[in-house]
This record gives sequence, C-alpha cells and structure tokens, in this order.
Amino acid sequence: MKIKSPIILGLALLLSVQTVYSAPKQPSYRHADDLYAAVNEKVLKEHDAEKTGGSWNWFFDLEDRSYQKQKAIIQTAAAAAATGRAGPSGYKLGTLYTLAMDQARRDLEGVAYLDELMKPVMEAGTVGELMDALALLQYHYGFDTLLDIGVRAPDDNPGAYVARIRDMNFFLDVRDFEEEGYEAENKAYLTDHLSRLLTLAGREDGKETAEKVYTFVEAVAKSRDEGGYKKISVDELQKQLPNIDLRAYLGKIFRTMPAELNIKETASLATLNSYLTAEELPLLKDYIYSVNLQKFAPYMILDMEKARIEMEETYIGDADPLDPEKTAVTQVATLLSWDVGKLYADKDYTTEKKNAVSRMVEEMVEEYEAMLQEEDWLSKETRDRAVSKLKAIRLRIGAPDDIDRYLSDYVPDPDKSYLENVMALRREASEKLYDGYGQPVDRTVWQILPQELTPCYYPTDNSINIPVSVLEAPYFDPAADEARNLGALGTIIGHEITHAFDDLGSRYDENGDLVNWWTEADRKAFEERAEKIVAYYDDYETPGIMRQDGRQTLGENIADLGSMRCLTRIVEKKGLSAKRFFESYANAWASTSDALSDAIISGMDEHAADKVRVNAVLSSCKLFYQTYDVRKGDAMYIKPEDRVDLW
Repeated sequence: MKIKSPIILGLALLLSVQTVYSAPKQPSYRHADDLYAAVNEKVLKEHDAEKTGGSWNWFFDLEDRSYQKQKAIIQTAAAAAATGRAGPSGYKLGTLYTLAMDQARRDLEGVAYLDELMKPVMEAGTVGELMDALALLQYHYGFDTLLDIGVRAPDDNPGAYVARIRDMNFFLDVRDFEEEGYEAENKAYLTDHLSRLLTLAGREDGKETAEKVYTFVEAVAKSRDEGGYKKISVDELQKQLPNIDLRAYLGKIFRTMPAELNIKETASLATLNSYLTAEELPLLKDYIYSVNLQKFAPYMILDMEKARIEMEETYIGDADPLDPEKTAVTQVATLLSWDVGKLYADKDYTTEKKNAVSRMVEEMVEEYEAMLQEEDWLSKETRDRAVSKLKAIRLRIGAPDDIDRYLSDYVPDPDKSYLENVMALRREASEKLYDGYGQPVDRTVWQILPQELTPCYYPTDNSINIPVSVLEAPYFDPAADEARNLGALGTIIGHEITHAFDDLGSRYDENGDLVNWWTEADRKAFEERAEKIVAYYDDYETPGIMRQDGRQTLGENIADLGSMRCLTRIVEKKGLSAKRFFESYANAWASTSDALSDAIISGMDEHAADKVRVNAVLSSCKLFYQTYDVRKGDAMYIKPEDRVDLW
C-alpha cells in the first residue's frame, strides 16, 4: 500500500468495457476509417474522461441502474414489512434493512455479540483450546483464523471439491510489508487504525495491542515464499505445524476429513508454528480479536466506519464519503442476494423479454452449429465433439426458473441485534460451504445473480450466463428492431458462446471437465489459426491507441471474432439492416477513460481496448466491407489474406 499515492482500480468483469480511447477532436469521421469514432463521436464527447475526471462506459450506467433498482426493492420491502404486507422475500429484506438502518440501536448494542462469540477464544487456556474455538468460528461463521481453510472446485478437476489453506489475514496486502520507503507509513496506518477500533470496542490497551499484532503479522508475512497452490498431505502438513493437532482442527470444520490440502506456500508455517505456544497465547488472542473486529466493524458501531474513512483520508488521501443508507442497502443486498434477485427478476424479467431473448439465443446456437459443421479444417471426429459441446451448453439467461431453491432459509428476527442476524445468515452460507466438501459438485447451480452485471462463460460447467441486468438498453430493448438487438446483446451472447471454443474453453469438454477432445492434427491447426490472430492484434494500428498485446488478449479476441461471424451470417440470412447492426455493435462498446486509468489498464486487461474490439473485428469482417464500401486506402482496410478468424 503506497501511502498518499492511491490507485483504485475497478477492472470490469469478464466482459470489460474499459478502453484507452480519448474523445475525438475532429468534427467527424468516415465509417470506413474509424467506425467506432463515427458512431460514438457524440456520446464520447459527452463523457470526455479528461473533463469529467473519470472513466465511463455503458456498463457503469447499468451498474448504477441495478443498484438503484435493488435499493428500491429493499426500501419498498422495508415499508411493506412494517405494515405486514410483505411477501416472504420482502419480509426478510425489509426486516434486515430496518435493523441495518437503526444506527442508534447498533451503537447501543456495540460489540456485545461479537464479544459473546469470541468468548471461547478469549478464555482459551491452551493452544489446543484456542484452535478448537477457532475451528468452530470458522465453520459456523467464516471468521478469520490462523489457518484460513477454504473449499473450492478447482479448474483442473471441477467435479470435486478440494480443501485449501489460503494466506492468513495480514490486514494489508502482503506486498506492503516489503515495500521500500513505505514500511513506517504502512505500520502507522495499520496500528493507528487498529488502535482506534480497539478503543471503540472498549479496550484500554488499544495502541499497545495494535503494535504487538503488527509485529506478529509482519513476521509471518515476511517469511512467506512465492508460489502457486500445491497439494500437501495432512500428515506432511502436520509435521510443519507440530504445536497443534491438525486433524482435530480439521475434524471440527469438515464432516469428511480431507486426505490432503492445497496450500499456496509453506515457508510461513514455521514462523506461525513458533507463535503457537502457551507464552504467545495472549498475542494470538489479540490478533484473532483484532482481525475479526475489523472484519465485522461495518455491521456495528458507526464511529468505527467513521474511523476507517478518516484513516484512509489521512494516510491514503482519499476515501468514499460516509453513506449509511448505501452501506445498509449494499450489506442487505449481499447477505440476502438471491432474495433480492428473485424480486429483481419478478420486476424486470418480463415474459416479453424472456421470450424474445430465448428466441435470439436459440437462433444463434442453431447458426453456430451450422458454422461448426462447415469448418473444413476440422476432422469429423473433432467437429462432432464440438457440436456435442455446443448443444450441451447450459444457457443461463435472465434468472433460474427454480429460483426459490437459492433463497435463504433464515428469516431475520427483529428482536435480535443486527450483528446477530448477520451472523445467522453467514452461518447458513458457511456451514453449507464446508458441509459440501466430500460431495460431488452440483454443476447445475447458477453462479451469477440476476442483478449482477457479469455476462460470462464458465468452462468448468459449460454454461453461458446472461443476467437480467444486462437485458436493458443499449444492449437490449424489446421495442428496438432486431438488427440493433443483435448488434448489442446478440454479440455479447455470441461472444460467450465462442468462449466455449477459445484457447481456454476448448480444453474443456461438454460436461466442463478438463479433457482433451481434439485430435493432435486438429489442435495443431487450431493453434496455427490462433497464432495468426495473435499477430493480427499485435500489428493492428488504431489512432490514439497503443499497440495491443495479441497473446494476452487472445481468448477475448477469438470470442469477438467468432461472435461477429455468427451474427453477420444471421443478419445476411434474414435480410436485416447491416448498418444498424454494426452501429449498434460499435455503440455497445462506447467508453472513455482518463490518462491514469489508461496507464493502469494497459498491459493488465485480458480484453483489447474497446475501440480495437470494434474496429479490429470489423476490419476482418466481409459484410462490413460490403456495407460501407471499404476499399484499399481506407484506414480500416486490411488485405483479404491478412484478415483473420478462427471459427
């Protein structure tokens, strides 16, 4: 953490719409030279990042719109719950929101419930008793502990869960402990912040405790080595942590005892083990209390949130302003996410939208199958497997029909404190997570909420996910003509379908397993075509845009190209307006960003800049040349032999 030089980076989700484009300075552009600028000149001027002081794209607008809708849902639910007219989800949301907004009551309740939960930890007389208490807090509520045990389905074997040990909570980024020139400021930031939180929690030794806790986390953090996750048996791990009974600890978290765990690094375990002694017991308790006090402070005393903001303004130079209403809405929407999603879908996912989008998706899958059948560079064996995978794609559009299965079973109790209700909801989720270990992964489960702005493809369950929140202008409008909807939403859907056959997705089969379903010759042909795409984007010149890294952006570029090929085939077959289609596509990726964002994103994002995503794709699109009479000498002209596609 570089104090007083903050860089706050909100990378877009799987379909990034950030770019390195500056608003056009010329009064107009020829479509054949720069379709992106010709279509978006007005909107880019309106959102000039250098004038407005920040980045913009349509997804930012949709994110704000989604938040406002969630806010209205929750606040309407609170009013209905108060009069006894709320439905099940509405009552849960309304009750929890009312508790969240009652800050006077939260201040009065203080940290009492946290102290109650922490009592077994603070009263532990031995390291063994401490670890027993921590295991239960982690299992029941997902508390931060000394061994952060997690559960996940790995990409290389997505059908089975693995247990893993992640880094313990160091409060700061682990790299901050080795950041030359900032050590003293980082320490001051953390110890001052912890000291204030501990004092607000009623601890008289806040400053002294914060200093000791910092020394502990610094020692463990600096002893880490770098490396990726690796498997280690429980017996081998026990040898590195001889001061605790590892099996007893894991036995309180898992119903099925893991035989091995995935661990990011093991070098710090020796340091941690040296602290797992009776002499260091008070320090370990102080660390556990401090790290969880910080974790749950936003659900308790308002002055704790004020302290966080003041510390960030003092040491970092900037912080979001205090907004209790927004904080309450965000917390409730997170804790009862599927209940919000149900009401969100009920309101926004109309039958008209559902039917129209379903027809669009079905038509695109049918056209994609025709494309695959025509790929003469594939053997019949591989082509048949590709078609089977296409037909097996789980199309998660809008919201699940069986959405009730995802709803929380817990009904908030107005007679209990806000934090007590929060912990009950966390308990429901945490126990479900750990109890799932040892069971097969249910790959029919939706992972994207209706209100999330995250259209994506998951190779590990072979699904495309297009949530309700995306089904709005400028991406989709039931009243718009078909060409415009295909140019925006259609190309997003086609992009996600193509991800099933990009450089990563093509390595997973129709079930989502990491299986090689390619012949050796076909995989070689795939890679040769992919290399041409890498070179194409490396060499593609766009005024005002730095050269793109074709290898880093390969998967997204394959998806863009495949989507455009599928959609233009549909446009031609149905006799739709190609101009409206292309202009809708260009407009969908309109975005601006300031110089700082440009510098940060460059070299980091797996997507090409938005202007490149439009112009480079269309420079390899035959219908684009026909539509705008693009000829040699025009800026977007690429020689036919240099144009690329993979599918």
